[in-house]
Formats: sequence, C-alpha cells, structure tokens
Amino acid sequence: MNNEIVETIQKRVLQLLPTIEHNRKGALLADSCSEVSRLVASWINEMDESIQTIILKGDNVCHTQKSHDILAIGTKDTQFYLLDPTVWQFFPDDDSILIGVADSLEEAIKLSVEKYGGEWKISEEVANATEQEKADWLRIIKTNINDSII
Repeated sequence: MNNEIVETIQKRVLQLLPTIEHNRKGALLADSCSEVSRLVASWINEMDESIQTIILKGDNVCHTQKSHDILAIGTKDTQFYLLDPTVWQFFPDDDSILIGVADSLEEAIKLSVEKYGGEWKISEEVANATEQEKADWLRIIKTNINDSII
C-alpha cells in the first residue's frame, strides 16, 4: 500500500459518480459508506491478497448520531492505512480518502476517534468478494446516488 494505490482507489470511487456531480461527493455517497467500503476492500484484495482489509464501524460520528464504516488496511510491514472512501460526507473539503497511517490496529482505531469522534470498533474482516457481491454493492451504490440526484 502506498500513496499511488490510494490515489488509484480514490479515482475509482469518484468514477462511481456522474462527472457533473463531483462537487456533491458527500451528498451522493452519504448513504453508501458500507457498500463503498466493501467494494474498495474487494479492489484492494484483488491487488494483493496478503493485505488484511478490516471494516471499522463508528457510532455517533462527528456528533451526528450517525454510524459510519471506514477501512483499516493492514500491510505486510504491519502498518495500517486508514481509508475512508466516503470521507466527503463528513469532511467535504478533504482532498484524500487516506485518513492516516498507524503502526497497529488499535492505533488506527484511535485515529478514527481523533478524526470523527464517537465510538469505534472492529466490525468485520473482509475476505475476497464474489462477482455477485460486487455487483450487488454497485447496484446499491448507483441506486443511492441516483436517489440523491433526484
């Protein structure tokens, strides 16, 4: 995992949005953090099966009473890259989905609390996804985006 991979993933996430709507990233991705996180985890697993992909779930994120899913990506060198593929719903001016890099999963959870507030925990480890699962996530994401545009 490196900055180039993070940028590639970010571009793929943004390609889910209609081009003319890129200025509304947060609004359009607001109801899809779970599906987008799982889809991104599947992309990362396809790049390198030795990488550990973990979904972290936060409650009362940014004092909103909302829940939110982000990814902790464990690398071979035991670092964890904290990625939020839908970061713009809470931080519309952020330039990157990379929240930070931690030396342990516990430290990644602490970074989540520092950024978003609320309560954070490990939700699940994401294994390789089937083509059907990826298609289902994409369908839900596109439906939510289309519903937001109307």
